[in-house]
Formats: sequence, C-alpha cells, structure tokens
Amino acid sequence: MGLFRHGSDGRCPKGTPPAEILREACDRNVPICVVRPEQAGRVPMARGRLLDLGDDGIDIEKVQIPGKEVRFASGDQLDAYFSIGRTLYHFRTELLRASEPKRLNRRMVILGMTIAMPGRIEQGDRRTLYRVPLGGRVERIGVELWRVGPEIDEDPDDDLAEQTLPSMAFNVHTVEFHEAVAAMDHDPDCRGWVADASEHGFGLRLEFIQPHRFHIFDPVLVRLSMPDGEEIVHLCEVRS
Repeated sequence: MGLFRHGSDGRCPKGTPPAEILREACDRNVPICVVRPEQAGRVPMARGRLLDLGDDGIDIEKVQIPGKEVRFASGDQLDAYFSIGRTLYHFRTELLRASEPKRLNRRMVILGMTIAMPGRIEQGDRRTLYRVPLGGRVERIGVELWRVGPEIDEDPDDDLAEQTLPSMAFNVHTVEFHEAVAAMDHDPDCRGWVADASEHGFGLRLEFIQPHRFHIFDPVLVRLSMPDGEEIVHLCEVRS
C-alpha cells in the first residue's frame, strides 16, 4: 500500500481509512504515546514507536516512561496519540498483548506490544506540534555530530546472528552515554546548525554530509554550541 498525500494544511484527505494513516505512521516509525483514559492529564503518557500493521492489530515498541515503571495488561483500554508532520492523531484502542518480541528489521528483534486496530482516527490540534524555526537566527546554534555505536554491515549475504535488545525509548542500540562521548576524541562526522525544534526533537541542517552516511535509528552524539558559549551534548537517534 502506497503512502497517501497530506494536504497543504498538513492534514490527510477527508475519509482516509485508518489503516492507510497508520501504514504511513508505521513506515516512518513515528512515536506513539498511550495512556489509560481515566488517567489522562493526571499521569505522564507512556511512549514508544509504531512498528508495523500485523494481521490482528498494530505492532508497537514496548512503551516506557523514563524513570517510572509502566504496567499495562492485556484488555486495557488506551487512548493513543501520534503525529505526522504537524497533524496530531488520536484514537481509542485495546491492548491485545502486553509483551512479545517484535522484528525491527532483518537482524534485530525488540520487545513490543500489540494494540487493536481502531475503527476511526480523529485529528487533533496542530498547534501542539508546532516546530519553532531557529535557522534564521542572527546567532545560529552550531552543531557537531558523531555517529556512535556498532557499524551495520549492509551486505545482504552476510549471515550474522540476530541481535535481541530490550526496548529503550530513543536509544534502540542501548548505547551508554559515557561510552558514546569517547567519539568526541576525533573530528565530527559532520557540522551544521539547528534549523528547528519541537517537543519531539530538533531538525539539523548539516553541511557536506555523505549520502547514506546515516540511517533511521542510528545513534548519534550531537554537540550544540549555544550563542552564549555554552556547549550541550545529547545522545540521540536519527529519525529521518
């Protein structure tokens, strides 16, 4: 099934079936946030990623709340939220299976969950997902970026053993920060500046980047040089 085209206002065409919206979201592995309806607004939402549309539901990464234990059980009713571009989507669903292995790609399996396919999906307020433009600032926020973690061999004939990893939000390779900072001992892979930022992350404008140098979910170390001279280092994931 091909991707549908969003309108000029960022919304999908009226009457688009839920399966098509979710297919695009899964193809992009966009984040999904879930919460029990009776707890909405009172507890933090648990967050993971959309993975795939299965035969009997939607496969998602096992959701987490940093620093808190998440307890969901099969049969729980959940409110789910995700976004594509500036459009926020919401639907009510049921948790079918709370913990089972899910295939992330040909070589990697992570811990995931299965939720029911919704009968309908509602569109929310785009303003909550507004990305603040930063590239036009007089004093740009400079960026240096290093690729960290294992190098992935793309040879399809290479029969490496599959790697099973726990599900960790925003760090699928479970790279430790203290190990990642060692990459800063050599020159960065590329430089640039921050173009925009939102609650989901920040967009970077990179210079002289090699084609196919980075892939979705690659762990990267990002050093931001603020206009006041302060430096901030983040361990992030490539999302697009």
